[in-house]
Amino acid sequence: MLRDITTFVQAVLKFWVWFVTSSAVAAGMWLLSGGVTMIPPWIIWAVAAFGFVVAGFLAWRNEKTAKEALALECRALREGVEKERDAILAKAVPFATGRNKCPLQALSYADGQTLRSQDDLDWVCAEMVRFCGCLDPFARVSDFVAREDRLLFLKEYGLRAVGYVGEDEKLLSTLRASWAATARQ
Repeated sequence: MLRDITTFVQAVLKFWVWFVTSSAVAAGMWLLSGGVTMIPPWIIWAVAAFGFVVAGFLAWRNEKTAKEALALECRALREGVEKERDAILAKAVPFATGRNKCPLQALSYADGQTLRSQDDLDWVCAEMVRFCGCLDPFARVSDFVAREDRLLFLKEYGLRAVGYVGEDEKLLSTLRASWAATARQ
């Protein structure tokens, strides 16, 4: 909290110095004093006090603008992730409901391994279950693949699937053995 207060005070002081040392303010004070060379102290104090109000507003506006820009950036990222999820889902659902009906293979076929996070993968899996009426794509491997390792497993599954076309059970038994060996180390 002290750091926040320090940051706020620094921002206000920066804008306050900018305000009270500006030539427009100096000209205004000179005009208020009636054009005399000696400006009355009450005018200087009034300008200094008003300067804090202006500086507080400018510091607030600066922070508000930065927060709005960050919110726009987050919204754009979220929309990009949603498009990526939807594209993978659109590719995986027909494959999972087709002749093959292997949801893990469908997820691999749809480039599910390119998802950015475990949460994205969980969302796609839940949507596949909802749309296809199939099991969770990781149901057959849940005994040896932890939830937090699913994305890593899917990448390895996709790489190894090339050599096991049409032999999903053989591929899963090979992966089960290699993952069990990795878990023991």
